[in-house]
Amino acid sequence: MNYLNTDYRLFLIEFLHMTTEHKFICGQDAGFMEILKKYDRAGVKSIKVFNPVKNNFKRISKADILNFFSWDTEIYIYLKDHYYFK
Repeated sequence: MNYLNTDYRLFLIEFLHMTTEHKFICGQDAGFMEILKKYDRAGVKSIKVFNPVKNNFKRISKADILNFFSWDTEIYIYLKDHYYFK
């Protein structure tokens, strides 16, 4: 059984033009980069972050997403060069 701890930062990634497997929830770790590498075929529709106070996902700026990953050099370099963040 898998559990999600909402005390940590969670992201909702949604892709364009995919009939199945187009929404993913992941934490702030290497899984974020792996989802982009594996499923980003038609483009990223949106990336949202979970708000534990209101129990919903909200849009945030691309710059804020990059700042969340600034501590992990490998992910930061990958995201900085990714078309969605340019």
